[in-house]
Amino acid sequence: MIKPDSKVIDDIAKLAGGAVGVVNEVRQSIQQDIRERVDVMAANMDLIPRDEFERLEALVKAQADEIEALKGRISALEPQDSAPKKTTAKKTSAKKSS
Repeated sequence: MIKPDSKVIDDIAKLAGGAVGVVNEVRQSIQQDIRERVDVMAANMDLIPRDEFERLEALVKAQADEIEALKGRISALEPQDSAPKKTTAKKTSAKKSS
């Protein structure tokens, strides 16, 4: 049986380690390229950044909550009987014209 030479095994390990490093660099380069292309597409499509969208979303929610609170206050201030009350002004003016 042939014993593998430890120098050959070390060389193969170094070669494999180098290949992993090169593959990792290529992967990072591809990710960066894709990220840049997506940024350019987003700029061309007039999209807003995520953080700005979330800020506006929070603002709209706060305003909706404030509107609901104001509706509640208005309801509390309005009379419970929402039926219009009859005034006697029409009756009096009708009697005067006869």
